[in-house]
Amino acid sequence: MEPTQIIAREALLRDCPIVGVYAETGTGKTMFAATLMHDPRYRKTLYLDADRGCATIAHITTQEALCTYRRPGKGVVNAFALQQWLVSEIALAHKVPGIQAVVIEGLARIYEDLVGEEHNKVSPEDMVGNKLKRLYIIPAGMVKGVISAISNLQAQLVSVDRAVPIFVTINAKEKQGDNETVWQIPSLSDSASKILMARSQAFVQLVRLGKTLSIATDRDAHTTLRKVRHAGAAIAIAKLRNTTAPQMLQVWADAVAVESKNVSNHLTNESNNNE
Repeated sequence: MEPTQIIAREALLRDCPIVGVYAETGTGKTMFAATLMHDPRYRKTLYLDADRGCATIAHITTQEALCTYRRPGKGVVNAFALQQWLVSEIALAHKVPGIQAVVIEGLARIYEDLVGEEHNKVSPEDMVGNKLKRLYIIPAGMVKGVISAISNLQAQLVSVDRAVPIFVTINAKEKQGDNETVWQIPSLSDSASKILMARSQAFVQLVRLGKTLSIATDRDAHTTLRKVRHAGAAIAIAKLRNTTAPQMLQVWADAVAVESKNVSNHLTNESNNNE
């Protein structure tokens, strides 16, 4: 990398950006996050697998030189215990030695399983009106607890000068509009999705069309649940095809660096003109 690229990347990672990535099952979000482990700049990656779904990358997660892999033990037998396990692991993540990236999987599973457990507690006649709505309050609150833990982790990493990006992968669900148009949104409550997006420096959707994987970064007519905290970076990332997580971070940093350089040049020119 050029010196300016190195400086830009370090500046981006100094804030330990939270990157939310959502996509429907089978799109490739697990493989996308796992590309961090292929890049020496992000080894070791701490992989917290609350989804128990990393069989497709077991050849990577079992390599201790690349990954510190954590999944719940046999005693974690319900969604409440799974949420408690994940919050505990996130709270301790800043103490794991040598990690250069964090991947957190399973937020959607926790929410979906908690909703299912709440449904199992009531009779069918109670699943109407406000009684039905109340079944979603506890699951949403517990997911927000995980989001708070992720936000605290970011602050802890920053406080000890650990330049570590935090990737949070989320399954997506379908939402249908009045005109029968269908699109994908995070498989969380609306309030939890909005909080996670607000806490994230990037909140993006992976979209697969045939063999081509792209990253949707901006809101459109269907959803506001996308963003990258830099307009130039959002545009640059959206142009990428079949990319990796490290490349996304590099393009993001480069876009910020270009704007910073332009601002610096503008101020220098103004100063020269005023002399």
